[in-house]
Amino acid sequence: MTLLNLPPYSPELNPAELLWWQARDKKLGNQAYKSIPVLERAVSEAWLSLIEQPDFLRSLCLFPWIQAAISN
Repeated sequence: MTLLNLPPYSPELNPAELLWWQARDKKLGNQAYKSIPVLERAVSEAWLSLIEQPDFLRSLCLFPWIQAAISN
């Protein structure tokens, strides 16, 4: 096993970064939440809106190297 130092922003290596970007851009950005439970509810709603769009998720996160890894 070899540890690699990845750049701070590397969406091709960590597709979750793109999911958070979408959630912030479409649902969570530019808001102040009154409490942690309110924030948690907003994050849950943003996540549910993303997973209701499997084709969009695939287009956003299924990089060729991931496709190759799951196809083998």
